[in-house]
Amino acid sequence: MRIQHEVAQDELAEFAENAPIGLHWLASDGTVLWANRSDYGSLDYARGEYVGRPLRDFHVDPRVVDELLRRVGLGEVVRNMPATLRRRDGSPREVVITASGHFRSDGQLLHARCIVQEAADLRQPRSADDRDLLLREEQRARERLGLLARASDLLAQSFEYENGLAGLTALALPLLGDFGFLELEEGERILRIARGEDPRVQTLAWSALEQVDAEALLSGKPTFQPQVDQAFLRRVSGSPEQLAALQELGIVSLLCVPLMSQRQALGTLTLCFAGSGRHHTEQDLALASELARRAASAVMNARLFKEARDAIGVRDDFLSMAGHELRTPLTALQLQILSITKLMGQEGAAEKVAQRAEKAGRNVLRLSALVNELLDISRISAGRLRLERTTMDLGGALRDVVQRHAEELTRAGCEAELRIVGDLNGSWDRTRVEQIATNLLANAMKYGKGKPIELSAERRDDHVLLVVRDHGIGIPPEDQKRVFQRFERAVSARHFGGLGLGLWIARQLVDAHGGTIRVESQKDQGATFEVELPIEEPGEVQEVPA
Repeated sequence: MRIQHEVAQDELAEFAENAPIGLHWLASDGTVLWANRSDYGSLDYARGEYVGRPLRDFHVDPRVVDELLRRVGLGEVVRNMPATLRRRDGSPREVVITASGHFRSDGQLLHARCIVQEAADLRQPRSADDRDLLLREEQRARERLGLLARASDLLAQSFEYENGLAGLTALALPLLGDFGFLELEEGERILRIARGEDPRVQTLAWSALEQVDAEALLSGKPTFQPQVDQAFLRRVSGSPEQLAALQELGIVSLLCVPLMSQRQALGTLTLCFAGSGRHHTEQDLALASELARRAASAVMNARLFKEARDAIGVRDDFLSMAGHELRTPLTALQLQILSITKLMGQEGAAEKVAQRAEKAGRNVLRLSALVNELLDISRISAGRLRLERTTMDLGGALRDVVQRHAEELTRAGCEAELRIVGDLNGSWDRTRVEQIATNLLANAMKYGKGKPIELSAERRDDHVLLVVRDHGIGIPPEDQKRVFQRFERAVSARHFGGLGLGLWIARQLVDAHGGTIRVESQKDQGATFEVELPIEEPGEVQEVPA
């Protein structure tokens, strides 16, 4: 059987090569991929002079090739398209071209298959049946082009894409189905839009065709079943109940195309013929794939617009917040300096000047911390913040951090308890490790409601576990991931100061050391932050990932 198959393939190739009419395949960019002898020979060219070149080079009007590829790319079978070719000697050759497309699984045009005939051979009266067939094909082509145009208009009307997707699903009927529905993944939510005359059928189809949609969504490839039979129904049904529902729907033809964006499936568009008894064609699949592509593009554009708008909002909020945070210590510093200036000429003012100077110094430190946070944003985002690893004692670094913030702990009404277990020597960037501990301690003081703060560190196999626990307002479970994001916090910025950067910077620095950071908390029950830092030997300088 294999030998017979090979012989048949050879015979088929010889038949195509020696066919009396011109045959060629075109790439989607118009390059000639293959041609038979009649095709290139009729123009007085050799195979090597024809194949591999743009077909536009051989047309008097190159726009004919562009129009042909456009129509074929939309799934249309182009019949008897007039064109004028140019022979080697420059003389014209009047032809008509019939072409169809061969498509990839994602609906993109792979190549066009073309038949070239002399125009004179077809200049003969057509029968009434031929004319009716051509009229019907022309009408269907106009309907498909009109559908795409209306779909584009709908999707372009607003960045609120739900209405556009609903209109697109409705437009697809009845040309591409008796009923259909579109499903779109939006995080944990699934948006479902159904269209059809019978709402009961819509509901039934959602549940019954769940497996079909899942397959297209996971594979990123369309499901095309122009002849739905019992074997197909049994394969896609997950239970006897689903099989019964599918049989009740009476589907005779089905296609399901994914909404693809950069190789990611955002959702699916499912269209079914049932009561009408019609069946989908390759052209229907190509048209549905193009609708899905335009829908996916509209969804991604809307999502990118929303992300940009949200980012601008976050930036504006941050600038406002940063301005307020910087203005507060600056105002206080200005007042302290003015007070010191007035006191300088008074007798016995040394003690008062010292007090004012101490307060001014605290405001300078606060300003310095805020500026450093702003600089860290720029360095981390640009990937320019570097780690300088040295052998260090983590326990000693934590003692220094607690001692350095003793006055702030007193003002916050928080008592810090530090517990160091065992030898905690390792290779880390001391400045950045102290910054991690400082940010966690500052967070505990801010939200700890004046209650004790517990810090501990101990060695666990090949890493050190640092724990900072407060007994304050806590963090609801739904906000625990968000607090590690830039400019985010689980409380109102009006009631708690700061730039919303401390935990984000801490996470970036922990990640740079190859460690992990997590939080366990419940509302009004305090928060426990755990940091794991691998114990490594001194190594090369590393960069913090952006």
